[in-house]
Amino acid sequence: MEFTWSGDSDGFKVAGVNPFNNWETLAAAQGENADFFIYLGDTIYSDSSNRPGGPATTLADYRDAYKLQRTYANLTNLQKTTSTYPLIDDHEVQNDFAGQTVNPARYAAGLQAFKENMPIRETGLPHDPSCAGDPLYRTVKWGSEVELFMTDQRSCRSSSANVAAVCGGDLGPTLPTAVRTTFPFSLFLTPSPPAGCLAAINDPSRTMLGPVQKALLKNDLINSTATHKIVVSELAWQQFYALPYDRWEGYAAERSEMLNYIRNNGIDNVAFLTTDNHGTLQNQVSIDRFADNVPVANETITGPIATNTFQNEVIGVAGPLGLFVFNQVLNLVNIDCRHLDRYSYGHVDVSAAGDTATVSSRDSTGAVIQDQNVPGTFCSQVYGP
Repeated sequence: MEFTWSGDSDGFKVAGVNPFNNWETLAAAQGENADFFIYLGDTIYSDSSNRPGGPATTLADYRDAYKLQRTYANLTNLQKTTSTYPLIDDHEVQNDFAGQTVNPARYAAGLQAFKENMPIRETGLPHDPSCAGDPLYRTVKWGSEVELFMTDQRSCRSSSANVAAVCGGDLGPTLPTAVRTTFPFSLFLTPSPPAGCLAAINDPSRTMLGPVQKALLKNDLINSTATHKIVVSELAWQQFYALPYDRWEGYAAERSEMLNYIRNNGIDNVAFLTTDNHGTLQNQVSIDRFADNVPVANETITGPIATNTFQNEVIGVAGPLGLFVFNQVLNLVNIDCRHLDRYSYGHVDVSAAGDTATVSSRDSTGAVIQDQNVPGTFCSQVYGP
């Protein structure tokens, strides 16, 4: 079996033209003739800087964004030819929103428009009164080989904004002092983050999943009989330290709890498939790169379909020097493969015997992406027993 995934698709146009592309990666994904496509978050950019009148706030606003989305033939053609499993991230409602602090009316409007326009069941979802709404968590089995665990990491989460404020926007708060004080990291970092920063990041009361969804995920993982247990994740699990507040690194206690649960219970062949970071980042996931670096799972981040690439975002925040320093961070964590400036989609090919899964990130021509800094290294990994 084969399937594809991607996300992060800004449909808003400037003078009638999309400033990024025409979503060509989805045409390449269609060419795979895969069994299904996972539309993994930021399916619209309701708060795009290119949206006339500013961010969407009403149900009509959100509906209009999906109408615009459907004008891209590369999306509609793909969805006509295969099944789609969709999931939200933040831009379906509001950038970096957290379920525990989001405006309830805005969340409700964004979710209603999403459910109206995406093929997703609205019944049988878990209920957690601490969440803004029922999290869109579900599992999907494909034979004995693959089980998907679709996780909603927005509807129940604690705020990240307050932690970022405590940390004073430190660019790499969880990097050890020994790293922060060496060149080139010392160009952007003080020897230590502000007082209280690390305690806030490691606060065990903060959650990404909420208690109900977290318990379900644990139970479903430990009871899965599938060879390949694939956690579909809007947000990155691997460590790359730079501005971690809105991804799993910024929820360090719950991240460690989940990874330790997987490791301590011998749950093997776990892979995270992720988008959101607007680039290709393929690496192993461990509890901590410096203190406990035993691999627990693997992760492939892919995308975007159409928005600013990771490289352009880093340059926008910290300039070319900042991009150089970030690449040094990726070297530090021994990244398996990276490309920060390529539109892409992910592809999974499970062998006929079901024992191995080849996971790759591919560009708008369907070619496997090569490492940006190490020519000849392909962003493709084989996982299995």
